Amino acid sequence: MFKLVPFIFLLISIVSFANDEVEKRRKAIIKIINEEIVEVQKLSKQSGNRNPDLLLRLADLNLEKARLVREKENSDYLDIPAKRRSKVNKRKFFAESNRYFKNATDYCLLITRKFKNYSRIGEVYYILGFNAKEENKTRTATKYLSLANKKSKGGDTKIKTQISLAEVYYNEKKYRQAIPLYEKALRNKVDKWWTKDSFNLAWCYFRENRYSSAISKMEEVFKVSSSDKFIDMRAQVERDIGLFYATANKIDRGVQFYKRIGVNFTDQLLKIGVALLDQGKYTRADKVFNQALKYEKDQRKLVEIYIEQLNLHQRFGKYGKHLNVVKELHRSFKKNLLTENQLKSFVFQMEKVAAILQRQAIGKTYSRLVKVRRQKAMLAIDYFEILASVESKRSDEFYYLAGETAYAVKLNTQAYVNYKKTYEISEKSNKNKFKFKSIEGMMAVLSASKSSTDQNIYVFEAYLKEKPRGKASIKVYERLFNNYIGSNNYRGAKGVLDRFKTIYPKDLKQEAMIAKLMDIDRKAKRNDAVRAWVKEIEAGKYFASLKYRRKLQELLTSMQIDDVQGELSKGNKKVALVGYLDILKDPYSTKRSKVNAKYNLAALYFELGDTSNTYRWSLEALKEMEYKDVKNFSGSFITFSNFLFNSLEFEKSANLSKYFYIRACKVREKKKITSFKNAAFTYLSISNIEETEKLISGGKKCGIPNSVLQEIEFEVMREYKNKQNWNRYEYYVGKLTNSKAHYNRIIDDYLNLADIHARFNNKRKEQAFVKMARKLYLKAKRAKKIVSIFALNTFAEKEVKEMEKTVAQIKLLNFSTLNNFKKDFDRIFSKLQLLEKQAQKVVEVGSGQGVLRAYRILNTSYTDFAKKLETTVPTGLKKEHIQAFKKDISAPIKAAYTAANAYLNEAKNAIRKNQILSSENHYFQDNKFPVKFNSAGNIIFMDRGGI
Repeated sequence: MFKLVPFIFLLISIVSFANDEVEKRRKAIIKIINEEIVEVQKLSKQSGNRNPDLLLRLADLNLEKARLVREKENSDYLDIPAKRRSKVNKRKFFAESNRYFKNATDYCLLITRKFKNYSRIGEVYYILGFNAKEENKTRTATKYLSLANKKSKGGDTKIKTQISLAEVYYNEKKYRQAIPLYEKALRNKVDKWWTKDSFNLAWCYFRENRYSSAISKMEEVFKVSSSDKFIDMRAQVERDIGLFYATANKIDRGVQFYKRIGVNFTDQLLKIGVALLDQGKYTRADKVFNQALKYEKDQRKLVEIYIEQLNLHQRFGKYGKHLNVVKELHRSFKKNLLTENQLKSFVFQMEKVAAILQRQAIGKTYSRLVKVRRQKAMLAIDYFEILASVESKRSDEFYYLAGETAYAVKLNTQAYVNYKKTYEISEKSNKNKFKFKSIEGMMAVLSASKSSTDQNIYVFEAYLKEKPRGKASIKVYERLFNNYIGSNNYRGAKGVLDRFKTIYPKDLKQEAMIAKLMDIDRKAKRNDAVRAWVKEIEAGKYFASLKYRRKLQELLTSMQIDDVQGELSKGNKKVALVGYLDILKDPYSTKRSKVNAKYNLAALYFELGDTSNTYRWSLEALKEMEYKDVKNFSGSFITFSNFLFNSLEFEKSANLSKYFYIRACKVREKKKITSFKNAAFTYLSISNIEETEKLISGGKKCGIPNSVLQEIEFEVMREYKNKQNWNRYEYYVGKLTNSKAHYNRIIDDYLNLADIHARFNNKRKEQAFVKMARKLYLKAKRAKKIVSIFALNTFAEKEVKEMEKTVAQIKLLNFSTLNNFKKDFDRIFSKLQLLEKQAQKVVEVGSGQGVLRAYRILNTSYTDFAKKLETTVPTGLKKEHIQAFKKDISAPIKAAYTAANAYLNEAKNAIRKNQILSSENHYFQDNKFPVKFNSAGNIIFMDRGGI
């Protein structure tokens, strides 16, 4: 320890001595430079600054002086303590060197202005570029150095320029531009800086993914650095070349290189990976660590790599990969391969990532991304489970956290398993911190998902063991009791009842438990057990209300009903009928037993095919049944109604359906709608519109959907139409106008109403109904709904009439004088074009009959036009010009005939493609098969027998 002090002082004195020598040498050189500057300035002034060589020399001298001064300034700047250094004004501190750099720049700029064709202009541009580079003016430096490279013819200036420009590109990360400059400048090993510049070139190759070139250059730099003539870059190569080998997948070559220089390869890769991690380069660091894992065989070294990988994956949020590494380290932990510090780091990493994942899983950020939340939760659970294995003293805590995480994202099975492990560990180790919390967790899981009876019993027993009293415990007793009942464990259920009545002797919840146990005894025909329960209740062993004790009397009636049911099951229907009638006569029978008897009487008479009694007892039962019973027996009442309908008892069937619907009015029951429809349609079948309309008026209050009500209203409308009750018919047509399901079907009805009012010469209503029919037609067309052929034909007919008006106008037009021939021709032709547009409107309606009529009009109109042209001789046309005139109009004639023929063929195609049957078909048959089609209308066809 004491021997080290003189050595330190000796080292300080040597350094101080070396620094003094450097400073003396620098001052001597600056003195020489100053003397030369004075001499050169004199010579330059004598020549009137017209000698560029002298100006360039002055620039060189100022540049060299600036470099020497800058070295001293840098040394002084670095000697200032860091805190003070941050407050130093750099511009003032480096003012002297900046002044000399500026002098050099000014001389060079003077040369570029006055001597553009100067033979050494490349050196001038080099100085300008170098100075700009020193001042971090990258764009200016690039400009001048590029000019210097272009203007320099060779020698040191060319090489220095290429190196400087390459450095600028290198610093700007423009590696592709830097590479050719470095390559040209470094062909020969001209100075000691060759190794440093080649090192940069190797990195350029690497950044451009030219890995082989990068590795070769690095190896060359390492080899050349061993010579005293060059800057020693071996430490830098040794540091970085491993990354090159790893990235290029040339690990074997890297192994050989490091073996040659006596360095452990995987240690080097580990250092490289850590360095890349510090630089924030995840992908490369990950690749390097993976290569290290591939080649490392020592298990303890592998642990070091895994620990670094944990830091990498955690820092960049790659939790899936992080977990994979955790699993590897868990295996190493089981083999006792981790040091104390490694174990702390391992646990810290797991806790940190698990906490992050848990927050992400249960937080708001991913609340709508269910799959992502679950994935993060499952990762967190894996971490907590591994932590429970590694930190056994805290295993109850980690299993509890795993359960909480799983529960938050509804992974209920996993939540239950982990809560259960927490509870079991707490029980075994006698820890209480997470014991009851885990029970509450299991309770929450049971409430949130389907669970087995065994699970329920396990959790409820655990809960009551910890907390046998309290408001919440009462509910748990009930649930535990019900689960024992559900698992057919009579003894367990009774044990819960006995425990409950001991703690809560006056709680009426005992009644429900007793009732269920007695029900089991009844079903098992253990009548003695039932009587025993009654005796114990009366003796005060169990607490029950007066109302419940009275209900026990109903038990006798119920047993009586059971006896009747027993006879029925044996096929003794007569005995059963008598038994049910006796129940109705018995003054001690309860209301419920009487309702039950009435319903069973209806069912028996149904089986016997007795319509009157089936109807009678069904109504009797319905009148007294509670809503829930109406719902439970809904299927039976519909069956009874159908039975009456099939037996041609239509009115009784309708009445029973109606009464069931009324009784089920307040019950959410699908069959209520079925009964409503059955009643309505059955009343309609017997022309009882009044009852149907009563049903409709009360339908909304009973929750009958609008679609069903509108369906019935549509049939009522049809019935009024059949009865020719036009006022009511019109009322329902108007009511169904806004029905989504029926508005397209009542277009015909509006047209029908228009026709009816036309017969009564009521023009206002006729026009209003036609207008409404058209409005609904257009609405249906837009919605692509089906419209009847009758409606389509009607609307098409309206458009056809417009065509007929145009045809009438065409027929009135003729050709007059020769001078007016073109005007007459254009007038007729414009009408034909109008006719085509009107025909298009007919086609758009979609009526086959309308389409054929439109095509027929077009065909005849163009044919008539052609014939009119053929026979036309304009007034004022000389005989000798008639032949020429005929020749001139031959083309329009031909075009007219072509158009007429085209519409003829269009019609034939339409008939064939759309299978149109119309009276117009005859026109397009070319007289080959002259059959004229007529629709049947109201004609009645007879069969072969004339019937």
